[in-house]
Amino acid sequence: MHLSATLLHARWARLPPMTPVLEYCFGRERRDDTPVIPARAATCGRVAEALGTRSTTLLERSIGAHLGTKLGIPAAAQIRDEMQAVRTFASASATTNFDCSGMKRQTTQIRETLRWGEIPSMLRAIEASDTPLAQRVEQARSRRLRDAAASAAAAVAAGSGTPASAATPPR
Repeated sequence: MHLSATLLHARWARLPPMTPVLEYCFGRERRDDTPVIPARAATCGRVAEALGTRSTTLLERSIGAHLGTKLGIPAAAQIRDEMQAVRTFASASATTNFDCSGMKRQTTQIRETLRWGEIPSMLRAIEASDTPLAQRVEQARSRRLRDAAASAAAAVAAGSGTPASAATPPR
């Protein structure tokens, strides 16, 4: 396990449980193609907006984006692409170098995460990097659309008749 994930496990363990939220919106039997329960769509939309825009963790924002996508909220795709850009940046910037400078960078990132929260600390690090967030989000969006097109082409080529992207929105 990555060092920061190990050290921050206690902080992440304090996340509110998401199972009740998902069961409220989708019912107990959830699959990728399960729609939001219609009578609960308005409440689930507010939950999606709150999680997708105000949470400081990748997990909660990702759940908000997923709910928003299921509900057809246009901003959900932007949130999903932003979170993918943040995840990609976090993976690329993870230290595999355990010399003094690498450990110092890792310790600084852990302190920033504890101080500001997971997403705000990553956004601050992205601002300080060479590639702005908007460019990273556009790259994530392009990858998502390219992957959806490839998935649809593969489904058609396999003879299923229905592209996979038509059945399930791309993630």
